[in-house]
Amino acid sequence: MVLGNYKEAVSARATDSKIQAVAQDGGIASALLIYALEEGIIEGAVVASDADEKWSPVPTVAMTADEILAAAGTKYTMSPNVYGLKDAVRQYGIEKVGTVVTPCQMYGIRKMQAYPFSQRFIADKIK
Repeated sequence: MVLGNYKEAVSARATDSKIQAVAQDGGIASALLIYALEEGIIEGAVVASDADEKWSPVPTVAMTADEILAAAGTKYTMSPNVYGLKDAVRQYGIEKVGTVVTPCQMYGIRKMQAYPFSQRFIADKIK
């Protein structure tokens, strides 16, 4: 299963006004990452940030709530966030990393976790 085991699917909206001010839809991805960061579940996250060139988001390592908020909002084109996991772990030394990805990217992450030989020491850091 790409998304893992789950009991139900729900629709949600962030209640924090700072998140709502920058969110495209409900801001739930930003809210969950900020919560995970504040609770020590993760040390940083790979998010899609706007690049200098329009329609070319880039994976960025965010290690604070402000950095997560700076990347908030829907990007209407792909950002290679899975590639950014390598930078988060190897360049930033993050031991517990979160990310925002599309379902097809999640499938790649699950494969990486199931067959960790090609991405040793990265897959086990994803929380």
